[in-house]
Amino acid sequence: MSTNKKNPTWNKAEWRKLHAEYLRTPEWAKVKMLVIERDGRCQRCRKPHSPGEEFDIHHKHYRFWREANWEEVDSCELLCRVCHCMVTFGMTPMQRIDANLERLLCDVECVRNFKGFS
Repeated sequence: MSTNKKNPTWNKAEWRKLHAEYLRTPEWAKVKMLVIERDGRCQRCRKPHSPGEEFDIHHKHYRFWREANWEEVDSCELLCRVCHCMVTFGMTPMQRIDANLERLLCDVECVRNFKGFS
């Protein structure tokens, strides 16, 4: 599989690694600042942004980054953490924690019931 960032055929793990690296660059910091300045509040619930609060920059799509390794400010929006979780995962942060906890408890129960586990 090619490691070319412009190649749309690369695998998901490779894409996530490259995108995580991008999120630590000065270019992303500039995009993030511009989105915060432009939006000023959560674009879903309209909660005002204030420094130190949990707000995220939501990518409406990754087309520009995938194709050219750059971010377009218009492809991003400012969301509070709760709305970002709802948009991304279809559930609130607490619901997501509950779902993950339920899955973990199920895994623990499976391990306990595994024959030969001591």
